[in-house]
Amino acid sequence: MPGAFVDLGGTLFFTATDPLHGRELWRSDGTASGTVRVKDIYPGPEDAFRDFDDELFISFRPLVVMGGAIYFMANDGVHGDELWRSDGTEGGTVLVKDIQPGEGGGFPRNLRVVGDTLFFSALDDIHGFELWKSDGTEQGTVLVADIAPGPEGSTLSSFAHLGDTLYFSADDGTHGSELWRSDGTAEGTVIVRDIAEGSEGSSPFWLTAVGDTLYFVAEEALHGRELWSSDGTPEGTMLVEDIVPGTESSSPWALITTGGRLFFFARTPATGEEPWVSDGTESGTFLLKDVFPGPEDSYPDIDPSRFRTTLEGSLVFNADDGIHGVELWKSDGSLGGTVLVKDINPGAASSVPFLPVAVDGTLLFAARDAKGRDELWRSDGSEDGTYRMRTVTGGPRMSDPRGFTASGESVFFLAFDDNIGGELWSLPLASLGDCGTQAGSLGLHETGAGGLGPWAAILGLPVLALSALSGRRGRWPLMAVMLLAVSGLACTSVDSEEGSPMDDESGTPEVTDFHSSCKGPVLVRDIAACIEDSTPENLVDWRGTLYFTANDGRIGTELWRSDGTRGGTRRVDDIAPGLAGSDPQELTPVGGLLYFSADDGVHGRELWKSDGTAAGTRLVEDNVPGPQGSAPRSLTVADGKLFYVAVNASYDADLWKSDGTRGGTTRVKEGVAPWDLVALGRLVIFTAYDPETGSELWRSNGTRAGTYRLADLVPGPGSANPIFLTAVGDKVYFAAFTTEFGGRELFVTDGTSAGTRLVKDIVPGDEGSYPEGFVGLGDTVYFTATSTGPTPELWKSNGTAAGTVRVGTVSPVPFSLVAAGGQVFFRGGADGVDVELWRTQGTASGTRRVKDIVPGPESSDPQDMTAVGDWLFFTAFQADTGREAWRSDGTEAGTVRVAELVPGPLSSYPGGFTRSGSRVYFAGDDTVTGDELWALPLACLPPSRK
Repeated sequence: MPGAFVDLGGTLFFTATDPLHGRELWRSDGTASGTVRVKDIYPGPEDAFRDFDDELFISFRPLVVMGGAIYFMANDGVHGDELWRSDGTEGGTVLVKDIQPGEGGGFPRNLRVVGDTLFFSALDDIHGFELWKSDGTEQGTVLVADIAPGPEGSTLSSFAHLGDTLYFSADDGTHGSELWRSDGTAEGTVIVRDIAEGSEGSSPFWLTAVGDTLYFVAEEALHGRELWSSDGTPEGTMLVEDIVPGTESSSPWALITTGGRLFFFARTPATGEEPWVSDGTESGTFLLKDVFPGPEDSYPDIDPSRFRTTLEGSLVFNADDGIHGVELWKSDGSLGGTVLVKDINPGAASSVPFLPVAVDGTLLFAARDAKGRDELWRSDGSEDGTYRMRTVTGGPRMSDPRGFTASGESVFFLAFDDNIGGELWSLPLASLGDCGTQAGSLGLHETGAGGLGPWAAILGLPVLALSALSGRRGRWPLMAVMLLAVSGLACTSVDSEEGSPMDDESGTPEVTDFHSSCKGPVLVRDIAACIEDSTPENLVDWRGTLYFTANDGRIGTELWRSDGTRGGTRRVDDIAPGLAGSDPQELTPVGGLLYFSADDGVHGRELWKSDGTAAGTRLVEDNVPGPQGSAPRSLTVADGKLFYVAVNASYDADLWKSDGTRGGTTRVKEGVAPWDLVALGRLVIFTAYDPETGSELWRSNGTRAGTYRLADLVPGPGSANPIFLTAVGDKVYFAAFTTEFGGRELFVTDGTSAGTRLVKDIVPGDEGSYPEGFVGLGDTVYFTATSTGPTPELWKSNGTAAGTVRVGTVSPVPFSLVAAGGQVFFRGGADGVDVELWRTQGTASGTRRVKDIVPGPESSDPQDMTAVGDWLFFTAFQADTGREAWRSDGTEAGTVRVAELVPGPLSSYPGGFTRSGSRVYFAGDDTVTGDELWALPLACLPPSRK
């Protein structure tokens, strides 16, 4: 799959993977014969370029242009990851400098061209990650300044420039992460201002230049995280506006400039997250429009930095107004000029325009139509000028286009085809202006490439050799990510005429669904080829990519990532070199970082972070120096902060928080042995112990003053022992003992002492109902409790005594409650007999068995029940198929086996069902490759029958 596109002198440069050479540097002039690999930097099938996110089309190793060459980080297998340059020829593609001698590499990152100087951060053993510069020669590639003296490094990020001056965020070990500038000399590399005085740091990010002013986001104690500006001097570095007055934050982000103005997105309690504009003054900084009226965000669950751009002086962005779903909007910087461009997917459904790019006055982007297909669209900013660019009948079927880049006379982009997978396409620039009406929509078709010929030419292999490769398992194992340049993509006028296949009265051509030939789950990669199992665990979705832990049999259990392809499934970093592995646990995304605990064999188990690259995978803080480690656990995200529990040198457990920096990793409360952490709005609620009051319910906002006990439910040193803390709506439910009511009963808190109370004494007296298994559905909590004897029953509560009731009077013994698709699923059975899948909609009549998978008294014993969108995924056992993966929408007809990885009565024991991007991943053992990672395209799931 091609990526990291950049234009140099009318030639497109990019990285791409083929099965013989791995991901290497390529170039193209828009023709098949002119699309060639520049150099096999890492000889053989290994990748010279790693860390490419196929799902989001993000390269963590971008190509940058300076002068007549491109610069990049690459690995040749000898020097590790170092700085390279290329003039487009094999001989002119060379290592610039071996900054960190040996195989480790200097990991040059944050490449930023300022005039004729390339600035970047790089690592060596003496200085750690620090600021470097290069003029493209070995002797001209030097350390600029050792900002944080010693091997720890200054953690540079967010590079931007004003004129010939570079600005960035750095931590010198004294002031925390603050704003710095550099003119390329050691003496000219200085801190601009210590915004958050002391070692905490203001953590500047989203640095954006507008004219002669630098805008950025920073956080300090008086105003929280707000918008700042700087002219490069201490006195000229100031808060633009305290959008949310006081210590609370508006958290501006996704800063972008056009027409001399700064656009960004910020959140207020009254409006939620919405678009704003600023001219650098307090009066000139204002909300453009409350697109989704009221406190709801117009950016639900998406990152606006991936869904916004500029077009002809206007901001173009995605938003949801509560009526049309997530659609394309634009703003000229005024309230009246902030409008919906077009409701592409009519009604409340969303088209979610993805990765828009303005090319020669035309916006190109991918958008989802009413049939759920991501296709190529264009817009000139008007409703009539926004339409889908149709594929000519008989040509290749394109889907999910992205990465639009102008080079020479063409626009290049990545798109997917039913037969050839994700490949490189081109479109003549001249054609963009010729298709300005919907009646004359743009058509793309292939005129000069087909079959195996172009691939054979690119790889330098005979067609017969590729034919032999394609016969393995019916398709090429790695060809799906191999480059194909389609020459002569023509722009033609496609009108609705008699005989054209149509799917509705609008005159839109009917085309084959990209996933029409779904064959069920596929093995992503046999990670542990040399041992029986890689045992994928801790599966988590982050930014559309799956992260997990696995053991490849060579270096132990480490952090891995996958985009669902074999080539895109790779180890992130070898944290603990050797066979032992670092065994990462509790993978937890927070903003732009993934946090987890790991043991590198030197520092013990400590808190680590990763940006998805090896260079960006680092120890956050060695809380307990030496091999003991602080054993971080209960990683929990609240208000954008990471809270966790860690032990000190005396093995006493304390509450900590971290922003990913050393200065921002601090102990919140010591000696209270916190556990069962759960987020509630801006707070974290947890159980903690102190000698005077025992184990009781606590809260914290991340400050010492804001961390305290909510209630002493059992006064004195006795303990209420709150357990099963579960956030539902704006409350946290839990079970606890009290001396007043006896036994363990249902409690609730809203995060205040006054709002921490008993919900209902279900079993009056000393016995208690012992509620557990809490799960939320809307504002209702479902749970099990014993009210009439020792057998658990199904209950629900809205937080009031009157609203806490048993669901029906006759039901099986419920276990393992999971909410999915507007209903609560559970395992139901009597004393372990006939345990099958049940569901409830909160009423006696709405509580029933979904399907008798194993008829009669025997059980299918559903396990590993996990919500995936509106579907429930689980495993079930049948005598003739073993334990395999199933899914259900709550109907009998919609409850079916997903796949039988092991034909016959043996079991594959699947588990860990996790949605990421366009797939559902899980671990399973097909008895051939062992316990490995599998993926099922979401498109394989039929519509819910509910």
